[in-house]
Amino acid sequence: TTVGDDGSFSMTSLAAGKYWFAMSAATKQKFYLKSVTRKGVDLTQAPIKLKDETVLDDVVVALGSDFAIIEGELTLSEGQAKRSLRDAVVVLAPANDATRRVAPELHTVQPDVAGKFNFTCAPGEYFVVALTTGFRFANARIGTPFAS
Repeated sequence: TTVGDDGSFSMTSLAAGKYWFAMSAATKQKFYLKSVTRKGVDLTQAPIKLKDETVLDDVVVALGSDFAIIEGELTLSEGQAKRSLRDAVVVLAPANDATRRVAPELHTVQPDVAGKFNFTCAPGEYFVVALTTGFRFANARIGTPFAS
């Protein structure tokens, strides 16, 4: 892939087949893939099927920088002895295919000593799950998507 100073890009020598548009960064991401369209058609909903010698022009790739912030706090169930929550891991996972195409990876973070945590992510729907051994969390809602 080559990108021009004006933002135009080209990809050559692709074999016939099905392709998805995706974006990755070697360092901390400042942008995410917001949309990919051609002649008003959303190209992120299905793979692009290329035949030999196919030329696609007028593809518009929109990047976003309006990241969402998800903040939360882990608390222990009543009656449990006070423990550090720093050995817990909080996992943020895409909840549907649309979010998975924008943010395909799992994010993990450890809470601070007060149990507080936060994630910066592309807007979408996510599952937030806390994992640890030895005790239960109060008010856990595993399986309920969190829209950011």
